[in-house]
Amino acid sequence: MNKSNVISLQQSVSEKYSSLARSPSSIKETGVSRAFLNELVAKHLYENGILDLRELVDKVALEWNVLEEVISDLRKEALIEVKGPTENTTGLRYSLTDKGHLFARKAVDKDGYIGYAPVPIEEYRNIIDAQKVHSEIIDKARLTEVFSGVVVQEKLLNQLGAAVNSNQAIFVYGPPGTGKSYLCGKLSKAFSSHILIPHAIYQDGAVVQLYDPALHQAINYEKPSAENVLKNTFDQRYILCERPVIVSGGELSIDQLEVQVDHNTKQFHAPLQLKANNGIYIIDDLGRQRVEPKELFNRWIVPLETQKDYLTVSNGKRMEVPFDVVLVFSTNLNPLELADDAFLRRIGHKVRFDYIDNEEYVQIWKQVCDEFDVNYSEENVGYIFNQFYDRFEMPKLPCHPRDLISMALNHESYECGERKLTNNALRNAWLNYFINMQCVDDEKSAFTYKFDVV
Repeated sequence: MNKSNVISLQQSVSEKYSSLARSPSSIKETGVSRAFLNELVAKHLYENGILDLRELVDKVALEWNVLEEVISDLRKEALIEVKGPTENTTGLRYSLTDKGHLFARKAVDKDGYIGYAPVPIEEYRNIIDAQKVHSEIIDKARLTEVFSGVVVQEKLLNQLGAAVNSNQAIFVYGPPGTGKSYLCGKLSKAFSSHILIPHAIYQDGAVVQLYDPALHQAINYEKPSAENVLKNTFDQRYILCERPVIVSGGELSIDQLEVQVDHNTKQFHAPLQLKANNGIYIIDDLGRQRVEPKELFNRWIVPLETQKDYLTVSNGKRMEVPFDVVLVFSTNLNPLELADDAFLRRIGHKVRFDYIDNEEYVQIWKQVCDEFDVNYSEENVGYIFNQFYDRFEMPKLPCHPRDLISMALNHESYECGERKLTNNALRNAWLNYFINMQCVDDEKSAFTYKFDVV
């Protein structure tokens, strides 16, 4: 990111998000108990040894005036001691006393969370409400802009646009390879892009870690110095991210939709739908999970009807969290085999993804050629159509051009050390791609097929 972009983003952050999530200037304004913050700072010192105030600000994500209150409490209880500056530091440094080590050890045994100060659940609900994905109306012009350059039928795009505005779950179905997950994932770009996601949320002493760097895409911007947090930006307990798009496939189990507990570290992690708040959650390959579709559907009845979800945290405590998610069910199977009519009516929009025609196929083929930096040839496409698709009545899928071109280029790189498309390379790609075909020698052709079309 160049310097001008960083400065522009910082101005945007200051203007919009500092009012949405203002940095707390006292322990009371954090919404977190004084005892919890005392334990959190002690745990950081227990883990790191000696830290100065600037380092504590970075690790706890609270403004220095707030941390001075915590340090004052810990000093009064003789839990920390003050050390002078070193050659490389200018400020005072802090470390645990023997009594402080015992205090911190007990805190870790009780709750293993050591990270940024969490956000209280009440504030989190307000933030989600202010950033609602369902509060925006997506019109045709906006969706057309988002899908510019993507080969997609206008009828299908219109169905998706109406479904997104419905404030209901979306059921997409059709053959594999028709672009269901890809196109639904791009829907997030239709909404205002940046949102605030807390590192963790807090209720009655229980902390659930929410931000996940593997699933959330953080925005790179210039952060203020520790001394100027209050003046320049939003509450640093949040991280600025793109609206999340989270996809679960056949590996999804019902327990992943509940708070995850790491018994070794005594830490709690948010379920997938909570991490997807203010964004899109796609349950892909529906019907192939380790849980029955009916049980999976039943899990969503309350959140879809009330926009609230109820999670169990430590000691059986219940946490009410907002549910602001564009929930997408995607399947290659017959929807009528997965759910009864009553549930399908509750979902609302059902969108079928289908095979593509020759014109759409050629458009995708040209895009893939540009992406792979190879010349487009009408002869190559005509060869594929005549010798394979038309000859054996094979339906065309949006995924075919990329897969066939990639495999053909791999073949040519191996055979002659060049990345080019030839009919022979495409023939080999086709033979290796469709594993459900059976090759039979024929006098008129070197390859005649018997196959079952999926």
